[in-house]
Amino acid sequence: MASYDYQYLAHLVRRAQAGSSDAFAELYVATYQQQYAFSYRYLQDEFLAQDAIQETYILALKNITTLCDPLVFVSWLNQINMRVCFAMYQKERKHNAELDRYEQSQLDHSKNRGENESPEFLVMKKDEQEYVINQILALPFSESQAIFLRYYRNMKIRYNTQRYEPSQKRSIPKTGGTMKQPKKRFLSKYDGQKYGWFLLAKEFVLALLGLTILFNVLIGVSRVTGESMKPTLQPGDVVLFTRFNFSYDRGDVVMARMPSGEYYVKRIVALEGDTVELIEGQLYVNGQPEPDLGAVGPTQPEDGIVTYPYTVEPGKYFLVGDNRPHSEDSRSFGALPETSIRGKLLFY
Repeated sequence: MASYDYQYLAHLVRRAQAGSSDAFAELYVATYQQQYAFSYRYLQDEFLAQDAIQETYILALKNITTLCDPLVFVSWLNQINMRVCFAMYQKERKHNAELDRYEQSQLDHSKNRGENESPEFLVMKKDEQEYVINQILALPFSESQAIFLRYYRNMKIRYNTQRYEPSQKRSIPKTGGTMKQPKKRFLSKYDGQKYGWFLLAKEFVLALLGLTILFNVLIGVSRVTGESMKPTLQPGDVVLFTRFNFSYDRGDVVMARMPSGEYYVKRIVALEGDTVELIEGQLYVNGQPEPDLGAVGPTQPEDGIVTYPYTVEPGKYFLVGDNRPHSEDSRSFGALPETSIRGKLLFY
């Protein structure tokens, strides 16, 4: 089971309730692995589990303001995930039952087919259908889509390169005329080319959702405050940083949360196990002077808890600003844990 810092999660929940999308993105990153593991164990299907996770976090984002006690956020999220998985499981089981009934009816029909439906006749019919479908696919995209939506709208369509293959799990129309009348009217009104506006709207919503996930989960956007990274970065510069990083190295410029709770851009100069020394205004790492990466001014010790030589603790990083005389950094409060680093800058 994942180990959470519930106090910090509660802090993020309060920020998310106040409207911070960055805070909710951090909640997503912190809880995603455990939620996906539960969904996968429940549904036993990778793609269904991904759909369940998406639905879970959409519901959590919509209803997070109703959560009274931020400390129980994880339990609250678990309940949402369980209800979503249960609903998807019931829907999938019902769909499979309908598919089984349809296949059984087709099997019964094949047993009673007449001489006009001999195996040779069925093979020829299948070849003719494939030929017609290939000819439709050769048409311009809008025209082929209009034909598919008009005559094959009861069937899920999957494109594999340029070949049309029916999905293994089709949406089989129920026999006996059980389709609801409103659905019939909707399909008859917006089939064919008239349905194009709906496809465009769907593509726009998917693109918007993709951009939202990209800039709230995978990539972050922030603005530089203060003068601690001059001349590399100027106050007010807009920077992009990746939220998912498996490792950091010396010289990386990162966005990090300071002990005060504020976020600033700093540069990593030492990793875990490294020994840092400050001698006559020069910073040394493991006995070697740091490389010239744009730092200005002498690197002097600051008032704080750090004494030199200083050995970086496991799982931590020693961060400093490039504008050494005007930067509050690890010289004052020591190395920061990896969990305090929000991401690595992409361009600077």
